[in-house]
Amino acid sequence: MLNWSRAPKPFWLAETGSGANGGDKAGWIRTLATMQATTMPKLAGVLWYDVKDPFGDFRLRGSAVTSAFGALLKGACR
Repeated sequence: MLNWSRAPKPFWLAETGSGANGGDKAGWIRTLATMQATTMPKLAGVLWYDVKDPFGDFRLRGSAVTSAFGALLKGACR
């Protein structure tokens, strides 16, 4: 497992996303936001894969999901 706290420079998470099938999309995003504050302090941005394709619906839809993503961005985008 990578030790994100040792990243010497700011970095972005590119093309990340989550589907809701079999899980809790808003919960996953909230967990990422919590991790960002403690284990990824150099995280400077997130590029979300906001699309519906044959593999799942990765779009940011619904108030719980958009609220969780907003909290993630507050911590990540400086």
